[in-house]
Amino acid sequence: MERLELLDEEEHILGMRIVGGDHRLRGYNGAFDRAFKDYLSDSEGWEELMHKVMSIDFSWNTLAPQYEELYQQSMAKASAARRAAG
Repeated sequence: MERLELLDEEEHILGMRIVGGDHRLRGYNGAFDRAFKDYLSDSEGWEELMHKVMSIDFSWNTLAPQYEELYQQSMAKASAARRAAG
């Protein structure tokens, strides 16, 4: 569940908290706070960052070969460890 924490007088969201769920979600609150602070203090820099991140190719065409390589390396290490354990 998400809960808005801070609104300014024009009801712009200034903070947000994720309540409940996995303990890993706690890190999101700090990340959101930092993002909002960066946006409010340096909107031009924020816009540059936004365009930079939006230009990254996260498609499977790019990522699948990297995952496949990681899988092959992991399998080779596991096989070598089994041989060494004999």
